[in-house]
Amino acid sequence: MTGPREPKLPQSATDRDLSRGSFTLSLAEDAYDYAVQKGLAHDQAVDAAVTAVLAQLPKMIGPLAASLHRSAPELVENLANDRLEIISEISKRWGRAFLTYEAAGQLAFEIGAKMYDLVCQHDDEPLADDEISVDLISLLYGRACTVSGEVLCLMQSGFPEGAAARQRTLHELAVVITLIVDHADLGLAKRYADYSYVEQRDDMVQYQRHTDALGLRPLDTPVVAEIEANYRNVLAQYGEHFRRRNRWAAPLFSAGEDITFVKLEDKAGLSHLRPMYGYSNHHVHAGARAAILNLHETRDWWQIGAGAREDVDLAGVGHAALVSLLQCTAPLLKSTPGALEDPDHLLQLQVLSRLVEDAGLAFRRAAVKSM
Repeated sequence: MTGPREPKLPQSATDRDLSRGSFTLSLAEDAYDYAVQKGLAHDQAVDAAVTAVLAQLPKMIGPLAASLHRSAPELVENLANDRLEIISEISKRWGRAFLTYEAAGQLAFEIGAKMYDLVCQHDDEPLADDEISVDLISLLYGRACTVSGEVLCLMQSGFPEGAAARQRTLHELAVVITLIVDHADLGLAKRYADYSYVEQRDDMVQYQRHTDALGLRPLDTPVVAEIEANYRNVLAQYGEHFRRRNRWAAPLFSAGEDITFVKLEDKAGLSHLRPMYGYSNHHVHAGARAAILNLHETRDWWQIGAGAREDVDLAGVGHAALVSLLQCTAPLLKSTPGALEDPDHLLQLQVLSRLVEDAGLAFRRAAVKSM
Protein backbone atom coordinates (compact mmCIF):
# COMPACT_ATOMS: atom_id res chain seq x y z
CA MET A 1 0.00 0.00 0.00
CA THR A 2 1.32 3.45 -0.89
CA GLY A 3 0.96 6.60 1.13
CA PRO A 4 -1.01 9.71 0.20
CA ARG A 5 0.56 11.94 -2.46
CA GLU A 6 0.54 14.96 -0.13
CA PRO A 7 1.47 14.28 3.48
CA LYS A 8 -1.05 15.68 5.92
CA LEU A 9 -1.50 16.41 9.60
CA PRO A 10 -4.83 16.09 11.40
CA GLN A 11 -6.47 19.48 11.94
CA SER A 12 -6.18 19.13 15.71
CA ALA A 13 -2.40 18.98 15.39
CA THR A 14 -2.14 22.27 13.51
CA ASP A 15 -4.06 23.98 16.31
CA ARG A 16 -1.61 22.83 18.96
CA ASP A 17 -0.17 25.39 21.39
CA LEU A 18 3.58 26.01 21.09
CA SER A 19 3.85 26.28 24.87
CA ARG A 20 3.24 22.54 25.17
CA GLY A 21 6.37 20.43 25.62
CA SER A 22 8.03 18.65 22.67
CA PHE A 23 5.97 20.53 20.11
CA THR A 24 7.42 19.02 16.93
CA LEU A 25 7.58 15.55 18.46
CA SER A 26 3.91 15.67 19.37
CA LEU A 27 3.12 16.80 15.82
CA ALA A 28 5.09 13.87 14.45
CA GLU A 29 3.26 11.46 16.73
CA ASP A 30 -0.10 12.81 15.54
CA ALA A 31 1.03 12.53 11.92
CA TYR A 32 2.25 8.98 12.50
CA ASP A 33 -1.05 7.94 14.09
CA TYR A 34 -2.91 9.56 11.21
CA ALA A 35 -0.79 7.69 8.65
CA VAL A 36 -1.33 4.37 10.44
CA GLN A 37 -5.08 4.97 10.44
CA LYS A 38 -4.83 5.41 6.68
CA GLY A 39 -3.34 1.93 6.43
CA LEU A 40 0.39 2.63 6.13
CA ALA A 41 2.96 0.21 7.54
CA HIS A 42 5.26 1.38 10.35
CA ASP A 43 8.23 2.44 8.20
CA GLN A 44 5.99 4.17 5.68
CA ALA A 45 4.09 5.90 8.48
CA VAL A 46 7.33 7.21 10.00
CA ASP A 47 8.48 8.59 6.65
CA ALA A 48 5.09 10.14 5.99
CA ALA A 49 5.00 11.71 9.47
CA VAL A 50 8.45 13.29 9.08
CA THR A 51 7.57 14.60 5.63
CA ALA A 52 4.26 15.98 6.86
CA VAL A 53 5.80 17.80 9.82
CA LEU A 54 8.62 19.29 7.73
CA ALA A 55 6.09 20.51 5.18
CA GLN A 56 3.78 21.99 7.79
CA LEU A 57 6.25 23.76 10.10
CA PRO A 58 7.02 26.74 7.83
CA LYS A 59 3.29 27.39 7.51
CA MET A 60 2.87 27.39 11.27
CA ILE A 61 5.54 29.98 12.09
CA GLY A 62 3.24 32.96 11.47
CA PRO A 63 0.24 31.65 13.44
CA LEU A 64 2.44 30.49 16.32
CA ALA A 65 4.23 33.85 16.48
CA ALA A 66 0.87 35.61 16.46
CA SER A 67 -0.30 33.39 19.29
CA LEU A 68 2.75 34.31 21.35
CA HIS A 69 2.18 37.99 20.60
CA ARG A 70 -1.36 37.67 21.93
CA SER A 71 -0.12 36.05 25.13
CA ALA A 72 2.77 38.51 25.55
CA PRO A 73 0.99 40.90 27.98
CA GLU A 74 0.20 38.08 30.39
CA LEU A 75 3.72 36.70 30.00
CA VAL A 76 5.29 40.10 30.67
CA GLU A 77 3.09 40.64 33.71
CA ASN A 78 4.12 37.28 35.17
CA LEU A 79 7.78 37.96 34.52
CA ALA A 80 7.48 41.41 36.09
CA ASN A 81 5.93 39.89 39.21
CA ASP A 82 8.75 37.35 39.40
CA ARG A 83 11.34 40.13 39.08
CA LEU A 84 9.65 42.16 41.81
CA GLU A 85 9.80 39.17 44.16
CA ILE A 86 13.51 38.73 43.46
CA ILE A 87 14.20 42.45 43.91
CA SER A 88 12.25 42.44 47.16
CA GLU A 89 14.26 39.53 48.57
CA ILE A 90 17.55 41.15 47.54
CA SER A 91 16.51 44.43 49.11
CA LYS A 92 15.75 42.72 52.43
CA ARG A 93 19.35 41.51 52.64
CA TRP A 94 21.28 44.30 50.98
CA GLY A 95 18.99 47.33 51.31
CA ARG A 96 21.09 49.23 53.85
CA ALA A 97 24.24 48.66 51.82
CA PHE A 98 22.44 49.89 48.71
CA LEU A 99 21.34 53.07 50.51
CA THR A 100 24.91 53.87 51.51
CA TYR A 101 26.14 53.00 48.02
CA GLU A 102 23.61 55.36 46.47
CA ALA A 103 24.47 58.14 48.92
CA ALA A 104 28.14 57.80 47.97
CA GLY A 105 27.27 57.79 44.29
CA GLN A 106 25.16 60.91 44.62
CA LEU A 107 27.91 62.75 46.50
CA ALA A 108 30.40 61.74 43.81
CA PHE A 109 28.05 63.12 41.17
CA GLU A 110 27.70 66.39 43.05
CA ILE A 111 31.47 66.68 43.37
CA GLY A 112 31.81 66.08 39.64
CA ALA A 113 29.18 68.70 38.86
CA LYS A 114 30.95 71.24 41.07
CA MET A 115 34.29 70.50 39.43
CA TYR A 116 32.75 70.98 36.01
CA ASP A 117 31.39 74.35 37.11
CA LEU A 118 34.94 75.33 38.08
CA VAL A 119 36.20 74.13 34.70
CA CYS A 120 33.65 76.33 32.93
CA GLN A 121 34.73 79.33 35.00
CA HIS A 122 38.28 78.92 33.67
CA ASP A 123 37.34 78.36 30.02
CA ASP A 124 38.70 81.76 29.03
CA GLU A 125 42.05 81.17 30.68
CA PRO A 126 44.98 79.61 28.78
CA LEU A 127 45.91 76.05 29.65
CA ALA A 128 48.81 75.59 32.02
CA ASP A 129 52.15 74.45 30.71
CA ASP A 130 51.33 70.83 31.56
CA GLU A 131 48.41 71.03 29.08
CA ILE A 132 46.03 68.89 31.15
CA SER A 133 42.69 68.67 29.42
CA VAL A 134 40.30 69.18 32.31
CA ASP A 135 37.42 68.72 29.88
CA LEU A 136 38.66 65.20 29.14
CA ILE A 137 38.87 64.35 32.83
CA SER A 138 35.32 65.66 33.26
CA LEU A 139 34.16 63.39 30.44
CA LEU A 140 35.86 60.37 31.95
CA TYR A 141 34.54 61.17 35.42
CA GLY A 142 31.01 61.60 34.11
CA ARG A 143 31.25 58.15 32.61
CA ALA A 144 32.51 56.79 35.94
CA CYS A 145 29.41 58.17 37.67
CA THR A 146 27.18 56.56 35.06
CA VAL A 147 28.90 53.18 35.36
CA SER A 148 28.63 53.24 39.15
CA GLY A 149 24.88 53.69 38.73
CA GLU A 150 24.77 50.75 36.34
CA VAL A 151 26.55 48.60 38.91
CA LEU A 152 23.90 49.49 41.48
CA CYS A 153 21.01 48.69 39.13
CA LEU A 154 22.48 45.31 38.25
CA MET A 155 23.07 44.44 41.89
CA GLN A 156 19.54 45.45 42.87
CA SER A 157 18.11 43.35 40.05
CA GLY A 158 20.02 40.18 40.91
CA PHE A 159 22.74 40.25 38.26
CA PRO A 160 26.02 40.19 40.23
CA GLU A 161 28.09 38.99 37.27
CA GLY A 162 26.85 41.88 35.14
CA ALA A 163 27.66 44.24 38.02
CA ALA A 164 31.17 42.80 38.19
CA ALA A 165 31.61 43.38 34.46
CA ARG A 166 30.67 47.05 34.85
CA GLN A 167 32.86 47.39 37.95
CA ARG A 168 35.73 46.30 35.73
CA THR A 169 35.12 49.39 33.59
CA LEU A 170 35.19 51.59 36.70
CA HIS A 171 38.60 50.21 37.58
CA GLU A 172 39.85 50.92 34.06
CA LEU A 173 38.59 54.49 34.29
CA ALA A 174 40.36 54.93 37.63
CA VAL A 175 43.61 53.74 36.07
CA VAL A 176 43.30 56.04 33.05
CA ILE A 177 42.29 59.12 35.07
CA THR A 178 45.09 58.55 37.57
CA LEU A 179 47.75 58.24 34.87
CA ILE A 180 46.59 61.30 32.95
CA VAL A 181 46.51 63.49 36.05
CA ASP A 182 49.63 62.18 37.77
CA HIS A 183 51.71 62.52 34.60
CA ALA A 184 50.23 65.74 33.30
CA ASP A 185 53.67 66.99 32.29
CA LEU A 186 53.82 64.27 29.62
CA GLY A 187 50.73 65.53 27.79
CA LEU A 188 48.87 62.25 28.21
CA ALA A 189 45.47 63.94 28.08
CA LYS A 190 45.97 65.13 24.52
CA ARG A 191 47.51 61.82 23.48
CA TYR A 192 44.53 59.98 24.99
CA ALA A 193 42.05 62.20 23.16
CA ASP A 194 43.96 61.83 19.89
CA TYR A 195 44.06 58.06 20.28
CA SER A 196 40.29 58.12 19.78
CA TYR A 197 41.02 58.69 16.07
CA VAL A 198 42.88 55.38 15.98
CA GLU A 199 39.96 53.59 17.58
CA GLN A 200 37.47 55.35 15.31
CA ARG A 201 39.41 54.31 12.23
CA ASP A 202 39.49 50.68 13.45
CA ASP A 203 35.72 50.83 13.95
CA MET A 204 35.27 52.25 10.46
CA VAL A 205 37.39 49.55 8.82
CA GLN A 206 35.40 46.78 10.51
CA TYR A 207 32.09 48.42 9.65
CA GLN A 208 32.96 48.87 5.98
CA ARG A 209 34.23 45.31 5.74
CA HIS A 210 30.96 43.75 6.89
CA THR A 211 28.22 46.04 5.60
CA ASP A 212 27.09 43.57 2.93
CA ALA A 213 26.77 40.71 5.41
CA LEU A 214 24.86 42.93 7.85
CA GLY A 215 22.68 44.57 5.24
CA LEU A 216 23.94 48.02 6.18
CA ARG A 217 24.82 51.00 4.04
CA PRO A 218 28.55 51.72 3.75
CA LEU A 219 29.78 55.04 5.06
CA ASP A 220 29.86 57.80 2.47
CA THR A 221 33.20 58.60 0.87
CA PRO A 222 33.56 62.04 2.54
CA VAL A 223 33.01 60.47 5.98
CA VAL A 224 35.61 57.79 5.32
CA ALA A 225 38.03 60.40 3.99
CA GLU A 226 37.66 62.51 7.13
CA ILE A 227 38.25 59.53 9.43
CA GLU A 228 41.31 58.51 7.41
CA ALA A 229 42.65 62.06 7.46
CA ASN A 230 42.34 62.31 11.25
CA TYR A 231 44.00 58.92 11.59
CA ARG A 232 46.91 59.88 9.36
CA ASN A 233 47.33 63.18 11.14
CA VAL A 234 47.81 61.57 14.56
CA LEU A 235 50.21 58.99 13.10
CA ALA A 236 52.18 61.80 11.54
CA GLN A 237 52.29 63.57 14.89
CA TYR A 238 53.12 60.63 17.15
CA GLY A 239 54.62 58.05 14.80
CA GLU A 240 53.39 54.85 13.13
CA HIS A 241 53.59 52.95 16.41
CA PHE A 242 50.72 55.10 17.72
CA ARG A 243 48.31 52.73 16.03
CA ARG A 244 49.17 49.98 18.53
CA ARG A 245 47.19 49.39 21.71
CA ASN A 246 47.41 51.92 24.53
CA ARG A 247 50.07 53.98 22.73
CA TRP A 248 48.61 57.12 24.23
CA ALA A 249 50.59 56.11 27.33
CA ALA A 250 53.84 55.53 25.45
CA PRO A 251 55.80 58.29 27.28
CA LEU A 252 55.54 56.17 30.44
CA PHE A 253 57.32 53.21 28.86
CA SER A 254 60.44 52.34 26.92
CA ALA A 255 60.42 52.77 23.14
CA GLY A 256 58.47 50.08 21.29
CA GLU A 257 57.26 48.37 24.48
CA ASP A 258 53.94 46.55 24.26
CA ILE A 259 51.65 48.43 26.64
CA THR A 260 49.26 46.03 28.34
CA PHE A 261 46.61 47.06 30.84
CA VAL A 262 48.56 45.22 33.54
CA LYS A 263 51.43 47.65 32.96
CA LEU A 264 49.06 50.61 33.06
CA GLU A 265 47.71 49.38 36.39
CA ASP A 266 51.20 49.13 37.78
CA LYS A 267 52.12 52.65 36.64
CA ALA A 268 48.95 54.00 38.24
CA GLY A 269 49.73 52.28 41.55
CA LEU A 270 46.52 50.25 41.36
CA SER A 271 47.92 46.79 40.60
CA HIS A 272 46.81 45.55 44.02
CA LEU A 273 43.28 45.49 42.62
CA ARG A 274 44.28 43.04 39.88
CA PRO A 275 42.53 40.08 41.60
CA MET A 276 39.17 41.87 41.51
CA TYR A 277 39.78 42.96 37.93
CA GLY A 278 40.83 39.47 36.87
CA TYR A 279 37.69 37.96 38.39
CA SER A 280 35.51 40.54 36.65
CA ASN A 281 37.15 39.71 33.33
CA HIS A 282 35.55 36.27 33.47
CA HIS A 283 32.12 37.91 33.39
CA VAL A 284 33.01 39.94 30.32
CA HIS A 285 34.56 37.26 28.11
CA ALA A 286 33.45 33.82 26.96
CA GLY A 287 36.28 31.93 28.61
CA ALA A 288 36.17 28.45 30.09
CA ARG A 289 36.39 29.79 33.64
CA ALA A 290 33.33 31.96 32.99
CA ALA A 291 31.34 28.89 32.00
CA ILE A 292 32.22 27.12 35.25
CA LEU A 293 31.42 30.22 37.29
CA ASN A 294 27.91 30.14 35.83
CA LEU A 295 27.21 26.99 37.84
CA HIS A 296 25.81 28.16 41.16
CA GLU A 297 25.38 26.25 44.39
CA THR A 298 22.06 26.97 46.06
CA ARG A 299 20.95 25.79 49.48
CA ASP A 300 19.91 22.40 48.17
CA TRP A 301 21.49 21.84 44.74
CA TRP A 302 23.62 23.18 41.92
CA GLN A 303 21.99 25.07 39.09
CA ILE A 304 22.96 26.87 35.89
CA GLY A 305 22.63 30.63 36.10
CA ALA A 306 20.01 31.80 33.63
CA GLY A 307 18.58 35.12 34.69
CA ALA A 308 18.28 37.11 37.91
CA ARG A 309 18.93 35.40 41.24
CA GLU A 310 18.17 36.36 44.81
CA ASP A 311 20.84 34.17 46.46
CA VAL A 312 23.69 36.44 45.43
CA ASP A 313 26.79 37.76 47.17
CA LEU A 314 27.18 41.44 46.34
CA ALA A 315 29.71 42.48 48.98
CA GLY A 316 32.83 42.31 46.83
CA VAL A 317 31.53 43.97 43.71
CA GLY A 318 29.59 46.66 45.57
CA HIS A 319 32.51 47.85 47.66
CA ALA A 320 35.00 47.53 44.81
CA ALA A 321 32.85 49.72 42.58
CA LEU A 322 32.79 52.51 45.15
CA VAL A 323 36.53 52.20 45.77
CA SER A 324 37.14 52.69 42.05
CA LEU A 325 34.75 55.65 42.00
CA LEU A 326 36.70 57.23 44.87
CA GLN A 327 39.93 56.58 42.98
CA CYS A 328 38.44 58.54 40.07
CA THR A 329 37.37 61.41 42.32
CA ALA A 330 40.66 62.31 43.98
CA PRO A 331 42.48 62.92 40.65
CA LEU A 332 39.47 64.90 39.45
CA LEU A 333 39.95 67.44 42.23
CA LYS A 334 43.69 67.50 41.61
CA SER A 335 43.20 68.32 37.92
CA THR A 336 40.47 70.95 38.32
CA PRO A 337 41.73 74.55 38.43
CA GLY A 338 41.11 76.11 41.83
CA ALA A 339 39.56 73.00 43.38
CA LEU A 340 42.21 72.42 46.01
CA GLU A 341 42.06 76.05 47.12
CA ASP A 342 38.61 75.51 48.63
CA PRO A 343 38.65 73.42 51.84
CA ASP A 344 34.99 72.51 51.25
CA HIS A 345 36.04 70.39 48.29
CA LEU A 346 38.60 68.51 50.36
CA LEU A 347 35.97 68.00 53.03
CA GLN A 348 33.59 66.53 50.45
CA LEU A 349 36.30 64.14 49.32
CA GLN A 350 36.86 63.01 52.91
CA VAL A 351 33.13 62.51 53.39
CA LEU A 352 32.99 60.44 50.21
CA SER A 353 35.87 58.34 51.52
CA ARG A 354 33.95 57.74 54.75
CA LEU A 355 30.79 56.76 52.85
CA VAL A 356 32.79 54.28 50.79
CA GLU A 357 34.17 52.80 54.00
CA ASP A 358 30.70 52.66 55.57
CA ALA A 359 29.28 51.01 52.44
CA GLY A 360 31.98 48.36 52.59
CA LEU A 361 31.05 47.60 56.18
CA ALA A 362 27.34 47.45 55.30
CA PHE A 363 28.03 45.07 52.42
CA ARG A 364 30.14 42.79 54.66
CA ARG A 365 27.44 42.70 57.32
CA ALA A 366 24.80 41.82 54.75
CA ALA A 367 27.02 39.10 53.34
CA VAL A 368 27.39 37.52 56.78
CA LYS A 369 23.62 37.60 57.35
CA SER A 370 22.96 35.97 53.96
CA MET A 371 25.23 33.01 54.65
